[in-house]
Amino acid sequence: RDFEVWAVGADARWQFTEYFGVKGEFFHGQAIGNFNAAILQVNNDRLDPVRATGGWGEVYVYWFDHLHSHFGMGVDDPLDSDLLPGLVAARPNRNQFVFGNVIWDVTKNLEIGFEVSHFDTSRAATVASVMPASTFRSAKHGLA
Repeated sequence: RDFEVWAVGADARWQFTEYFGVKGEFFHGQAIGNFNAAILQVNNDRLDPVRATGGWGEVYVYWFDHLHSHFGMGVDDPLDSDLLPGLVAARPNRNQFVFGNVIWDVTKNLEIGFEVSHFDTSRAATVASVMPASTFRSAKHGLA
């Protein structure tokens, strides 16, 4: 089956000073799971394309010339009405994350860093009209 694939997006970066700024991205599209959006979902169980909206934003700070930090959050939110009808298994319906890190630029081509992150994924579970929709969550914490 062929899918109509489309997306719109925008990236922005605003540098307030030489050492402080913000940047982020917004997207909205259909059948964009192959582009790391829609929580990697292209279609639902009825082979209808999944639409999704999301984005991320971060604040960055350069403490010194070679030491900087980034703090941010993001969300990836497939449209629930595209996921829920006819599902026979739990599918993720929202993914959000927060992160913070410290990065040392050892050289122009080598960075060493430490990051703390938290990912929270909600899943919608239905079994084709046999049981009502319910939501359960999974969370992942990480150090990198």
